[in-house]
Amino acid sequence: MGVGGDTIRDLVTRWDADVLRLRPSWLSVMIGINDVWQHFDEFRTTPRISLEEFRQSLAQLVGQVRQGLNGLVMMTPYYLEADRDEPMRSLMDRFGEAVGEIARAQDAIFVDTQAAFDAILPSLDPYELADDKVHVNDTGHRILARAFLQGIGVDWPDTDSASPGADG
Repeated sequence: MGVGGDTIRDLVTRWDADVLRLRPSWLSVMIGINDVWQHFDEFRTTPRISLEEFRQSLAQLVGQVRQGLNGLVMMTPYYLEADRDEPMRSLMDRFGEAVGEIARAQDAIFVDTQAAFDAILPSLDPYELADDKVHVNDTGHRILARAFLQGIGVDWPDTDSASPGADG
């Protein structure tokens, strides 16, 4: 039910229709990139989402559904930047930490997508994965998929044709 450009506020608005109404047995949640991105958008006219608003909203949403789930996967937002002191990367890391805290509190599977990208960034320029360091290409999607699958316990073979950096 992902909607491009959505923030946690948008997810709150559509949570009933997109999640609760469907009564899923498993749920994966990845939100936060746009919440952080808006802090660096000089043309934004609506109020920015604070880390605390993000944390409280996400915890409330997940808390509403957790009891009825067989499994919950929570994934961090990411920014393809190796310099952890770069302002957007630094804020993204704090939002990711909030996701991790909520995942632990909800006994969810935690997938640190930022860590997955950090592992590959020494050998790839971020712009080889995304023109804007966020909207990843096929290789970036493979890295995300591999992190998700490993998070849920599915072994991804480490062969040339299946490695995240391979073009195949």
